[in-house]
Amino acid sequence: ILYAANNGAHVIKLSLGVQPRSTVIDAISRATAMGCIVVVSSGNSNSATPSFPASLATSPGVIAVGAVDSSLALADFSNRAGVSPALKQVSAPGVAVISTRPAGYPGATVSSAGTFGPASGTSMAAPHVAGVVALMRSALPAGSRQRYWTHVTGTARQTAAAAGAQTTAASVTVTAAGRLAAFAAMAADPGLLAGQRTPARVAFAARA
Repeated sequence: ILYAANNGAHVIKLSLGVQPRSTVIDAISRATAMGCIVVVSSGNSNSATPSFPASLATSPGVIAVGAVDSSLALADFSNRAGVSPALKQVSAPGVAVISTRPAGYPGATVSSAGTFGPASGTSMAAPHVAGVVALMRSALPAGSRQRYWTHVTGTARQTAAAAGAQTTAASVTVTAAGRLAAFAAMAADPGLLAGQRTPARVAFAARA
């Protein structure tokens, strides 16, 4: 995380499922203080709240990402956002997403361009969000971290299917943020739809 931030990354995407530790908290805090947006997979344990470090999405500059399927319903494995309005989680496609695969991978298709196959998980959803943040950063390089973060989380579409809310007879007990809305996030700021594009630098990290 710090390597990416120190070497000029504008967006950092994390697919990690680790026990809470101060070194990770400090690294993410330092990266966001440097202006990075940190996009974190929410986790695949069908929990009511994001796993660590996606649980840090209560901090400005950190976005947790859940997964939806092709019907825009929350994936049955995806962690939800919990009940705190301070936690910023959006959802994005994360079921049967076509991805590169190693040669010989079961069910993969080999073509002249490489080996591809479907994969599911919040780790497949988070790159969509990281890509939208990078698009915003490329359109408005001088914008602030807070500006990008607010537009992505503030324009997410609040639908029951994407939220995957659990209900009781009396009330909604577990909520989640809405589905990623790329155009709405861009259109929220006139400066994002005008001018030349400057490539943004995105760093991807996953636990081996």
